[in-house]
Amino acid sequence: MPNQLEAFRIGEQSRIGNRQVLNALIIALVVGIPLTFLIYLNLSYQYGAAVQSEISGMGRESFAYRLQLWLTSPTTTDYSVVGFMVLGFAITTLLLVIKTRFLWWPLYPVGYVLGVSPAEMVYIWVLVLISWLIKFAILKFGGLRAYRSATPFFAGLILGDYSMGCIWSIINAVFKITVYNMGWHPVVWW
Repeated sequence: MPNQLEAFRIGEQSRIGNRQVLNALIIALVVGIPLTFLIYLNLSYQYGAAVQSEISGMGRESFAYRLQLWLTSPTTTDYSVVGFMVLGFAITTLLLVIKTRFLWWPLYPVGYVLGVSPAEMVYIWVLVLISWLIKFAILKFGGLRAYRSATPFFAGLILGDYSMGCIWSIINAVFKITVYNMGWHPVVWW
């Protein structure tokens, strides 16, 4: 859903009507979902569904390990875990409410969620720090006008990063060679 909302926001800024963006999203879903299933099925038959890869690992962790453990060795409810989940939800909600009420509030709810997730922060904490420092400097020395004029540049950096990741993945798939990883987990289908 966030990707679709971003598409509507990009369409709004590009002065493309919501109806056109919606039609493009529907076409992408109608074409993309069946095509993804066909590609996954083809790769599973070609290389074996049991091959340890990024694609097969996505479902394996949730269903083959956790669900299998829950079904074969059921346990009672761990109320301490439930309590910490409720506490995390409450803190995140509180941070969101405070951030929407007071513009000067420096703590973001997303920062709390990322901060307690070691899997995410191991890879991106330096990037988050650098981007925060740049944003702080732009707002401090250039103000809101400089911040708004710099936004397209940084959006271009993000788009360029994802574009290069896609290009390297295509080169990897077409030529069946190991290429630069772009920080994502390597795909071993090839």
